[in-house]
Amino acid sequence: MRRALHAHFDLATGDCAVDGRPANYFEFAYDWRRDNRVSALRLKAFLDRELAKWARTLPYGRPKTVLLCHSMGGLVAKYYLDVLCGWEHCRALITFGTPFRGTLAALDVLANGVHALGTRLNAVSDVLGAFTSVHQLLPRYPVLLDRSPGTPPGQRPGHVHLSPVRLGTLDPARASAAYQDFHRRMDTHSPGPAAPLLPVVGYGHRTAQTAVFDGKRLRITTDPAALGADRRQFATGDWSVPAVAAIPVEAPASTRPATCAGSPARPRTGCATSRTAATPCTGASAGWTPRPPGTGRTSRSAWSGVAFTSPWAPDRVLAPVPR
Repeated sequence: MRRALHAHFDLATGDCAVDGRPANYFEFAYDWRRDNRVSALRLKAFLDRELAKWARTLPYGRPKTVLLCHSMGGLVAKYYLDVLCGWEHCRALITFGTPFRGTLAALDVLANGVHALGTRLNAVSDVLGAFTSVHQLLPRYPVLLDRSPGTPPGQRPGHVHLSPVRLGTLDPARASAAYQDFHRRMDTHSPGPAAPLLPVVGYGHRTAQTAVFDGKRLRITTDPAALGADRRQFATGDWSVPAVAAIPVEAPASTRPATCAGSPARPRTGCATSRTAATPCTGASAGWTPRPPGTGRTSRSAWSGVAFTSPWAPDRVLAPVPR
């Protein structure tokens, strides 16, 4: 990614830890073990510092940031944009495999622990169970099926944060706080994206979709039993993040993976994003860019498409969705 950006854009690299001369490319590192809200506050402080430098020197408009985010970095950026009023300073948010709706991999770690060579690593499992950030990665959509003895058949899947059963090191209080104070705050405090939001979604790999509790332990499976009939086309992913979880909750219900006519198993290839004259910045997940006059959108229409990556095709797939 770094090489591609430098090859296509005129970038001046800066150091996030140094308050130096204006630059237009930064790689923002954050501590994944900490609460993502803390990382978002650090991101805001950093961007406020750097954007102010360009605001004093640019002869036009206001500088804007382009955020390129991978995995949990997208959650940090999204919290900054939605809750900390970052959208007004953002030109675009592009995410790669960000678990906007959580991931069953986090649930597996908290419920069953970390294993190596068939042995549970108790110390590592207990430490991870104490991290707020890991609880913030729990699925926020119904994935939990109760198959305990005596449970009536046909029950609908439930939410992990509402589970009455203690699952390994999963802390119900932390899980509930992660849902209400982290994810739901992004839902309720967001003024609506003021810039394009493009999630790049992994597609075509076997990925965990459902958690089944049998009365004794939690079993994570790729069976899409927890997905409704209208979401079965998303019973895939990038091996770690389910496709349905990598699409933000703001996405229209009509979002669909694009497929090639006559070849339903092979997604259509195409360019996910168009090249612009702006200078993008990246990191783990942040950067910023000045915004020339007359460029970019002035409306709050954020959805131009969802990009799906696939092991069958070298390019990305663009699935258009209504604005």
